[in-house]
This record gives sequence, C-alpha cells and structure tokens, in this order.
Amino acid sequence: MVLFSASSEQALVENAKRFVASLPELEKEMDLYTFAANMSARWTHHRVRTSFYASTFAELKEQMETFIKSSDEGKADDEIAKVTLKSATSDPDVPSEGTTLQPTVVMVFPGQGSQWAGCGKELYKTEKVFKDVVDVIDAEWMKLAGCKLSEVAFDPEAGDKLKEVVWAQPVTFMLQVGLLELLKTWGVHPNAVVGHSAGEQLPRTRLELTLSKKPPSLYTTVHVFKTNCLAPSVCWYS
Repeated sequence: MVLFSASSEQALVENAKRFVASLPELEKEMDLYTFAANMSARWTHHRVRTSFYASTFAELKEQMETFIKSSDEGKADDEIAKVTLKSATSDPDVPSEGTTLQPTVVMVFPGQGSQWAGCGKELYKTEKVFKDVVDVIDAEWMKLAGCKLSEVAFDPEAGDKLKEVVWAQPVTFMLQVGLLELLKTWGVHPNAVVGHSAGEQLPRTRLELTLSKKPPSLYTTVHVFKTNCLAPSVCWYS
C-alpha cells in the first residue's frame, strides 16, 4: 500500500501527477517496497489522503492515472479521505484542519476468541512483512512443538482445532505481531497499547524489552514471549 497526502484535494492530485511523471526514475533507484515504506514513514502526513494498493510500479502508475482521471472528472470523492487532526498550537480538544500533528494511536490486542479458521492466510500471500513475521515465528514453534502455527491458522477446516488453548493463544500472538510489524511499515505506531488475556503477551513483551533497553525486534519479541507466562499489562510508549 502506497500512501499519499496533501493539504487540499487539488494539491493531492497535483502530487499524484508529479509522481506519475517521476516513476520511471524512481524505479531505477529503489524497489516498490522501499518506496512505499518511505512514503508512509518519512513523509509528513497531511489531512487529505488517498492510497494505492499495488505490487509493481506498473500497477501503481495505472492506479494513479485512474485516480487522476477520476479527479479531473469530479468522480474521486470516494477515494479521498479527510482526516481531522489535533491542533499543535491550541486547545487539544479542538480539531484543526491546518496542522499535521499526528493523532494519538491506541492499539488493543484481544485475547483468545478473535481467531478463526483461515485467519491471516490472505495477508501471508500478499504482504511480505507479515509473511516474514509468520516465517520467523513458525521456525521458533517448530523447535518447540515440531509443527508450524501457520499450518493450523491458515487451514479453513481447522475451526475446532483453533478453539483449543494450545493453538488459539500462540496463533493469536503470531497474527498480532505480524499486524503490528506491518502497520509499522505503513507509518502507524502506537502511543499506547493494551491487551486482554492472551493479548496481554505482546504489550508485556514489548514493555520488557523497552525497560531492558533492548530494541524490540521481531526476534527478541518472540524469545521473550516463549519465556513469559500471562499477566495483566497496560504499556505506554514514549
């Protein structure tokens, strides 16, 4: 997913036109994954936004040209989102359209019961970051249990099996780590995280790593999870 934003709809369309013209050169300098990561994490996010979902630069160019055409014809309203952001200079309870201060993000990690047969399968097929996370956790789980969590999670016939604690809780953790790492590449970072039941593991794990001054990487997150038992946790990110 490639994110675009601007201070107005006209500026958004103009930005899209400029990027379409520069895509041939950009493609020589970086791959689409790097380009998308730069757009989400390094660019300032303004209140007027749109996004494009593509797996190649050719697909991205086609989608952007379609968006530009729709905008010129006045038919792009459904493709543009207008976000109300907090004011950086006035009352924090009063929304402002002219600021780029990011809103507060709170992530809630649910416990057992949020899983279903086939959960995560499509993300594994389409999102490289999510796939990499699942592969790392699968490798660790193989050492413990001699099988892969993804084989159970992605199985459309495994509904009854996923109701069992031995599968439900580690599968939930795997999916949550994958989603968290994926959202990070899109520039979405939590100011606070809270977990319930099995969902407490990820916030607790990240907090332990933060307090120990260790970078909360995927590998250290999985290691700490393996050695933890459940405990209530609410963690605030600085």
